[in-house]
Amino acid sequence: MSEQRGGGTAITDRARRQAEEKKRRLAEALRANLRRRKAQSRARDEAEASLESGVPTTKDGADSSS
Repeated sequence: MSEQRGGGTAITDRARRQAEEKKRRLAEALRANLRRRKAQSRARDEAEASLESGVPTTKDGADSSS
């Protein structure tokens, strides 16, 4: 089973599945990267805020002054 593309290139079912799988993996990698970047940004913001206030925070963001 194949379908024709504009240039006459036949795409097999296997190639189509591989392309779809690659697209899915790339999308998941992008989401993971975005989550990681957001977490890094939040950590930087928390560290900056604690430096400005003079109150150190723990890894989970809670004040350690209690």
